[in-house]
Amino acid sequence: MLARFLSTPAKEGHLSEHGAVGATVEHPSSAREHHAYLVTTHVPSISLQRLVARLSRTGTIFVHVDKKIDLRPFRSQLPEVCFVRDRVHVIYPNWSLCEASLRLCHAALEDSQIHRLTLLRHDHYPVVPDTILEELGLDVSNDYIRCDPAPDERLGKPESRFTRRASSIRGVGTFGRRLADYAANHLLPPLDYRRALAPLELRAGSAYWSLTAPTVRSVIDLCERNPKIQAYFRLIRSPAESFFQTVVPQLCPPSPSSLVKDSLAYSYWPPGRQVQHPSQLTRDVLLRVMHERRYLFAKKFPLHDVELHDFVDAELQASSPGSLSDVRNAIKNA
Repeated sequence: MLARFLSTPAKEGHLSEHGAVGATVEHPSSAREHHAYLVTTHVPSISLQRLVARLSRTGTIFVHVDKKIDLRPFRSQLPEVCFVRDRVHVIYPNWSLCEASLRLCHAALEDSQIHRLTLLRHDHYPVVPDTILEELGLDVSNDYIRCDPAPDERLGKPESRFTRRASSIRGVGTFGRRLADYAANHLLPPLDYRRALAPLELRAGSAYWSLTAPTVRSVIDLCERNPKIQAYFRLIRSPAESFFQTVVPQLCPPSPSSLVKDSLAYSYWPPGRQVQHPSQLTRDVLLRVMHERRYLFAKKFPLHDVELHDFVDAELQASSPGSLSDVRNAIKNA
């Protein structure tokens, strides 16, 4: 059952042995009580502090810190956030990333006032005014997630990504995991994603999304009733880019208009360059993204330099605010 992988939040105000606050917290009586920002991180940074400072104006923030990392520096820097108590030992890029996200979801859903959950990382930052983030928190009709049919070579999602096995062995280092991957993929048959996921259609996209609380509850419930779904994603590489992306569309056929096929979070992939990870943002890229009005967040911002954060804030003050409907229209016309 999926529940055994999820955190058990503490009562209000209670601290665990590591000092992590449970999920049930008091919220001011405003729009921010309905929006849970879920943030994954593994390093204390100025970027995370700036992100929390912006998000705290429009929502409640839940943070998952990699279990390998000491939680105390985060607690001292971010006393206003809620930390997941039962943390995951994250091994990139395997199932542990999804497990961390699910524990964040479980913690946030302990609060019945939460209507929306938005998943981000420590190097994201909002590129729209707070008014649009407030609209997002009150939007109970739309799920925002990139979910393209997969496999698709053109999108960097070849079939091998979904048929090859990825090791979750801890304590052996990167070389040891690569050796284990090599052995598993030569001794065992390729994974059959069609059989494992039937009747679901495999989809993939950005690892970051913004979903309504009923949708997230339905994802958890579906996987509890169909353990083979989670069992498959636990075996592949980068399931954070295909687990939610595959399951969520299965929940939406009765009202397809409620599924907005975009994550709202921009990542910079330099044109003409073969890279495995998004590159750091520049001023020119940020200006273009903000002008398009298609995204609410962007990454990667520098971890320990706030120049780009200040630049975004200054640009937002000088520009017209726009609305969430403008963002949806930009997505539709992209």
